[in-house]
Amino acid sequence: MMSNREAKHAQRPATKEIFLPFTSYAGGADLSAVGGFGGIRIDANGEYAYCTIYLPEDFKSFVEAKVVFLALATTTPMTMRIVTNWCPAGANYAQANNLQTKSINTFLHNVEEVDISQALTTLGGNTKIAAKDYLGVQFSSQAGPPALNTNVIVLGVRIKYK
Repeated sequence: MMSNREAKHAQRPATKEIFLPFTSYAGGADLSAVGGFGGIRIDANGEYAYCTIYLPEDFKSFVEAKVVFLALATTTPMTMRIVTNWCPAGANYAQANNLQTKSINTFLHNVEEVDISQALTTLGGNTKIAAKDYLGVQFSSQAGPPALNTNVIVLGVRIKYK
């Protein structure tokens, strides 16, 4: 027989988590590593890293969405740009998109996370992200203002969802 606590837990949807690395890059970005961490180095204007994610069938909503990176400088704050696009198979990739400029205080060689959940709503608010959508995330340096100061190894996108 189930306890009251077990019964309540069984009624709640489980929270799941996925992490996917950035796998492609453009504009002069290159592969780099520090210690055991490898990824795409972004340290100049016009450098881009890309991650593509398929949202599983059991996806209902985001709990968290973060870009994970290794800081290569101590900066207060470091500024970066996040561009997102999402759509189901058979649809135009630009049907839903957003662009966010993010700033975060960083410390040399710390693994940092920047929240990108605001970049996962459309600018017009019309197309909600859903199960079976493909999500593209672009990370780039931000050419000022504020000043161009991005210096990171981009590792991946971590998503926690229900």
